[in-house]
Amino acid sequence: MPASPLNTVKLDLGVILLLGVLLVLTVDRLVPGRVWQIVTLAGAGALGAIWLIWRARRIVARQERENGA
Repeated sequence: MPASPLNTVKLDLGVILLLGVLLVLTVDRLVPGRVWQIVTLAGAGALGAIWLIWRARRIVARQERENGA
């Protein structure tokens, strides 16, 4: 069975999750104020989601071009 073209997105997801966990564990020391901590975590989550969506859409579009769909 051939490798999935989305394997790189899966790897990106793993890295983003790891960085997210590290940020959750250290946000108390990095950002003063509860509100700014929440904003920081929400922003990091949003940026991670946008990155994954962009990468996945780009790979799917490339696959469609290559397969003539």
